[in-house]
Amino acid sequence: MSLGKNQHVTKTAREVIRKYCLANDIGREDIADELGIVKGTLNNKLKMDPKNCFTVEEVLELCELTDDDSILKTMCAERGLVVFDPIETMPDGGDILNEVMMGVLNIDVATGNLSSLTKDALEDGKIDTKEAESITGALKALRSIERKLEVMLKNVEEE
Repeated sequence: MSLGKNQHVTKTAREVIRKYCLANDIGREDIADELGIVKGTLNNKLKMDPKNCFTVEEVLELCELTDDDSILKTMCAERGLVVFDPIETMPDGGDILNEVMMGVLNIDVATGNLSSLTKDALEDGKIDTKEAESITGALKALRSIERKLEVMLKNVEEE
């Protein structure tokens, strides 16, 4: 099943692949090999060539390969759905108090990241497209963590 020309999904796939290649010191040809396609086809998919669109299977393979679910989250956002990761627990398995503490600490980290991105973006007196996308991503991460805490605490209230 082809995803068609979806600019948000394609843009997210480009970013996921770029980050993964940089982090692992590999090239797009390595990603293409993993997907069972040639580098040129991958490049065309990343350019939104109407003849070469990502399939759902390729998106799933990319998520598995890169250990990054951003593309799936983008697909869900396109449908008005919100997806979030489970709250991490303390190494000892912890209880609800430890989970809340981890959630609050994650909010502090995400808020710091948002502040840093915003400060960096404003240093030249304007926010460019890439900076705006980074800030938007940090806001989404913050909202996701907050939502996780809300759901978890609501479940506690119901018990």
